[in-house]
Amino acid sequence: MNKLGIVITDGVGYRNFILSDFISKSKQTFDEVVIFLCLPNSTSYFLYLQK
Repeated sequence: MNKLGIVITDGVGYRNFILSDFISKSKQTFDEVVIFLCLPNSTSYFLYLQK
């Protein structure tokens, strides 16, 4: 089982990872993709994606 964990701490990371095709390609490559978003002035939360 292959897992990928990503921590996004700012808007640049959000733009580079969430708004690109990185996540869709990661879902094809890894069994699980876990994303921890900790953006300033927002509620931190986890995204858990599974094939």
